[in-house]
Amino acid sequence: MKNATVDLLAQAVREMKEYGDQPRFVRHLLWFHTMLGRTTTISQEDKQKIEEVLEMQYPGFALFREDPVIRGMILEGELKGELRGEIKGIQDSILDIVKGRFSSPVVAQVQQTIAPSHNIEKLRTFLRELVRLSDEQEVLALLTESFPLPGEVKAAQEMILGVVSARFSPGVAAQVQQAIASNQDTEQLRMFHRQLFRVSDEQEVLPLVVQCFPLSGEVKAVQKLILDIVSDHFSPQVVAQVQQAIAPSQDTGQLRLFLRQLFGLLDEQEVLALVSQCFPLPGEIEMTQELILDIISIRFSPQVVAQVQQAIAPSRDMQQLKMFNQQQLLLRDEREVLALLPQLFPNSQEAQ
Repeated sequence: MKNATVDLLAQAVREMKEYGDQPRFVRHLLWFHTMLGRTTTISQEDKQKIEEVLEMQYPGFALFREDPVIRGMILEGELKGELRGEIKGIQDSILDIVKGRFSSPVVAQVQQTIAPSHNIEKLRTFLRELVRLSDEQEVLALLTESFPLPGEVKAAQEMILGVVSARFSPGVAAQVQQAIASNQDTEQLRMFHRQLFRVSDEQEVLPLVVQCFPLSGEVKAVQKLILDIVSDHFSPQVVAQVQQAIAPSQDTGQLRLFLRQLFGLLDEQEVLALVSQCFPLPGEIEMTQELILDIISIRFSPQVVAQVQQAIAPSRDMQQLKMFNQQQLLLRDEREVLALLPQLFPNSQEAQ
């Protein structure tokens, strides 16, 4: 923002609005305000003037200028809105392919099955597999495998427990039950069920459990410890949100990191913030990466954008991405941005 005048900055905002869609413009306006507040190359008098211009020209600017909570709500709303749009886009692509290649009953079944799904990774996986298929029965089999019907997982679990209870001791049955209780993968459950019939000795059951459901007992133990701590210190509402967030996770590293950071927290809002940080919603990582690239592309050269994109692309660490996003807003020189990359994304730099 060096040597920028009030008129020049106002023109820059007008151009952002003219050449961007509304969600992107809102994001850009938020970041513009953040950078305006932090820059030292513009006088306080000129900062006040540009804010007055923005308040007159863009209704609602005063709200997020004055209230950081509203700024956060706007960004969160945009993230969720874009995620919903991406989900709908994938669903539409699936239906376009199915309508062009298969019969109406298959189209109806696919549409009915994918409509309630908000799992963007499942939808993407289904789309990738779908394009290879030419047979309707294969499509229906893929549909059942990717989106099991309500109760189908439970039925598979009950079949397993029926076999184990009839053939082995209560102790083995209890361990199997603990291993499969949180598993939602019908194909994995069916495979275990098939292999279970080949086992005749109790000593062979537990190695099979470990093989088919790796670390499931350890995952369960860490999850239980987390819930015990949260239940002892926080309200039922927080307990419910933590339970919902950690239940699908099979990543013991992720769960242990959450557990370590949970110790010492006294405020419920800090706990919920940690939940969001450690267990991001499906697609949230991709949205955060896009936000980073949006800001970098406004402020720096295409070469820097390319290096940032290469560094952040493999990262699945929400905390790491958010930290980079916060710190890069404070930087004004391209060399500082490039120096920040190896500090926060050392693995990507080693790969280069």
